[in-house]
Amino acid sequence: MQTPLGSLRNLDLSDHEVCRRILELDKHQLVEGLVFESFFDQYLMSLPEVSAGTMHAVDVDTAVVRLSRRAAPGNNDLGAFVWARRKVAGLGCYIGALSAKMPAWLVKYGGCSGERPLLTRPVQGE
Repeated sequence: MQTPLGSLRNLDLSDHEVCRRILELDKHQLVEGLVFESFFDQYLMSLPEVSAGTMHAVDVDTAVVRLSRRAAPGNNDLGAFVWARRKVAGLGCYIGALSAKMPAWLVKYGGCSGERPLLTRPVQGE
């Protein structure tokens, strides 16, 4: 497991300088990062290798928001806006799985191409 000070296995806790540097760090953030984020990142990095290339990382930002009842009739009052920076393998599967759980909209930035600056389209049911 990697820490801000190097590999956890290689930290020399008998070294006073190492201990001082550990004590200077924000403990809450350090523990959260060491225990969860670092483990999760390392787990994700190993998946393409163990999945024989069948798993693909998608380059997206997803915002999950609470919708009005009119926008989301029924029990689910959550919706997702997905901004895909790049169209890559696996994007369709990601959006399909997400839209099976909640209404989802694909967000597209029009940029300088003369289009509206921000376009969305529903993807539920695709």
